[in-house]
Amino acid sequence: MTGETGSYRYMAPEVFKHRRYDKKVDVFSFAMILYEMLEAAKYVSEGNRPTFRSKGYTPELRELTEQCWAHDMNQRPPFLDILKRLEKIKENLPNDHHWNIFNT
Repeated sequence: MTGETGSYRYMAPEVFKHRRYDKKVDVFSFAMILYEMLEAAKYVSEGNRPTFRSKGYTPELRELTEQCWAHDMNQRPPFLDILKRLEKIKENLPNDHHWNIFNT
């Protein structure tokens, strides 16, 4: 693993600060991309500046995103747990939910 490879926008704090890191840096990057996906969906559908309170966020999805971008890498969940939680979130989405990424 090489420090400072990639975009600073998606880079976990431990990489940016030249500290020891592991695969949890990818969990951080995933959270940043998930955030952008949800906020872009709101921006396109509502035509205004996105906020963290996008309708795309269920409370569970917001909690997952926040855990994934935690400053302390030890608080970030492993991807297997993330996948299980996403499946559970998918099961609980109403069929008419405006965020269609899970419904394709």
